[in-house]
Amino acid sequence: MSHFAKLLAAVGATLCFLGRLHATGYYGPDFYLEEGGKNVDGSPEFYWGLEVRRLAKEFHPSEKRVVSEKAEQKSDEETSDNSNLSQATEDADLKDFDAALKEGRIKPPDPTKAKEQHKLARETITSTSPTAEFDSEFADYHRGAGAFLNKNWDEARKAWEDLLKRPEQDRHYRTVWAAFMLGKLGLKTNDYQSASQWFQRTREFAKNGFADSLGLAAESYGWEGRAEWKQEHPEKAAPLFLTQLALGDPSAVVSLKALIPDREPVGGLLNYGPEADERSSWNDEQKKEEEQKEISKLRSATQDPLLRQLVTVHILATASSPDLYSSDSEAAPVNRCARWLNIIKQANLSRIEDAEYLGWVAYNNGDYKGAAHWLELSKGDSGAALWLQAKLQRRAGKLAEAAKTMAQAVELLRSGPAYTPSAGIDEKWTEYDYFPEGPNWGWGQSAHGDLGGLRLARGDFVQAFDTLFKGHLWNDAAFVAERVLTTKELKQYVDALPNAEPPKVIIGRCDICSDDVLFEKIDTPTPKNICCRRTIKSWKSM
Repeated sequence: MSHFAKLLAAVGATLCFLGRLHATGYYGPDFYLEEGGKNVDGSPEFYWGLEVRRLAKEFHPSEKRVVSEKAEQKSDEETSDNSNLSQATEDADLKDFDAALKEGRIKPPDPTKAKEQHKLARETITSTSPTAEFDSEFADYHRGAGAFLNKNWDEARKAWEDLLKRPEQDRHYRTVWAAFMLGKLGLKTNDYQSASQWFQRTREFAKNGFADSLGLAAESYGWEGRAEWKQEHPEKAAPLFLTQLALGDPSAVVSLKALIPDREPVGGLLNYGPEADERSSWNDEQKKEEEQKEISKLRSATQDPLLRQLVTVHILATASSPDLYSSDSEAAPVNRCARWLNIIKQANLSRIEDAEYLGWVAYNNGDYKGAAHWLELSKGDSGAALWLQAKLQRRAGKLAEAAKTMAQAVELLRSGPAYTPSAGIDEKWTEYDYFPEGPNWGWGQSAHGDLGGLRLARGDFVQAFDTLFKGHLWNDAAFVAERVLTTKELKQYVDALPNAEPPKVIIGRCDICSDDVLFEKIDTPTPKNICCRRTIKSWKSM
């Protein structure tokens, strides 16, 4: 009975919390199964970050990313702000110099003085009168870095090229750094082909045993991707950005958007193209010209498997369903779903990767026959394919088959390799896309909601409650617990739960809006105030 009381207390507190938030600006969803199960009929919410992480799992680079706890920057930045020198770079520079002394790779007549000169040279790297230091690969690198940060491109290039002309045994520690910065220099001077080549050589040098204390070989993938994008080579940039993501760099999630030809600008975000204000100033001729460019790029994208998949998942993550388009509007948005499927069809491809996702594009567009067609072309054994199959089975009235298929889909989505976190990829992002705390249903919530709805429709009430509860669909689970299950059924369910401590919560009163807020118990009372979306410094215990 203790478990039963704890569950009721937790559900009751959650309902109280959610109910109160309605009056103070809560914009999150309430019931997944409301409006006659509309969500179970529709397409789930796809997440760009989650989908590109799925694609990145096909890449297995040998390089390792170095993440500094002291600074996010890991190399001399492209900036004229002298105060912005990376602490991580400085630390690695000093450490490598000490190692070179101990290993005998450099032999200054006075090691102590050389160390002092080296440290001072690093501190005054952007000075117009740099500190003289012992002649070595480190001094060459410092000269190049100082010139780079002062925008003396030719001088920087000469310093780093001179470094690379040294005998291999005399440039063990700065060969990788010099190659990487020559790549950055290529980007600065718009010599993008040279930039790509230097970033490739960065990785080659690291593989050949030259020191890479900052993980610049791993870092080079994203920068080379940028160089290829600048050259309008999206088919080359795509695998580079996905490799960058596979190494655990989340900035690749944004970079990959640059490869989508028909993306719309989003206010406040980096869009890699014309912003909304610029677009609004175009005349009809300019709009038509831009549209033709987009269509041409989309046709090119169909010929590359990675680009094809990226465009597909971007449409799924951003395109509205057709019933949200306003037919009365003179400037109704382009139906990206229909246009992309038409372009794919015209390409007459012999092989389609992830055809089930094109099936979801068709389903989202209300083309259920087309969705079934693409599903048939897929292997049919992925979580996304099984989910789509369950949707189509439900529409055909095959509830028992749909419930069985959807159960398999949920299990694959939860435990299969496609959507589960893996080493090098940010687990927090994956968890957030599964169970977010925002205005949209997460990937995992939608899957559990669909399965819960199917089980409810078949009268499998305890299973439905279990599915909704595990899917973080608290309101739906509470409704089934209170209105559908018998007391005996609910007690049996709770008694079968593992004997774990329930989450400790505190109901406090916000000093800003005076509303009651539910917090997880923490050591210091400075939680994020969800009701008015601010961080409060004090709260009153109730």
